[in-house]
Amino acid sequence: MSYTSITIAETVRDTIAADNDLLTWCQTTFGKSPTVYLGIDEDQPAAESEYPVIGIVNVRRSGGLASNAVTWNVDLGCAVINSSMATVGITKTYTGLLQANYLTELVERALLTAGLFRTIDFDGESGAIVDFPAFVAYSTITLGLHASSRMPRFR
Repeated sequence: MSYTSITIAETVRDTIAADNDLLTWCQTTFGKSPTVYLGIDEDQPAAESEYPVIGIVNVRRSGGLASNAVTWNVDLGCAVINSSMATVGITKTYTGLLQANYLTELVERALLTAGLFRTIDFDGESGAIVDFPAFVAYSTITLGLHASSRMPRFR
């Protein structure tokens, strides 16, 4: 397959939307599948009925002749709506924060186990409260392809 930024974005979207572990967890936890967006309108966020939401926000490409490789950085956010709080002793934990983080980990795992890329790295962050009771966790996933004897050279 010849990868472009468009095919990377669509492959990531389709891989996420088809992952059984992710879909099962969302069905069990929220009673429905997530809504997977390719692009996000930050001025008009998703309707509450569409949560949980997985948004592919940005796709950046980098590469060069020296390495004869191309990598894509895919920025995404996973959001849930859940205002419930667990209290144990003197600690209080918002369940939505943990759920958003775990949803992001499931997305990362879906891409790791799909076997589509030679290299996959990720860097995540959770804890941002967009608009309580919405919680979002973010991740940048770096997907790499290296030229092989069967791939055209980048020169």
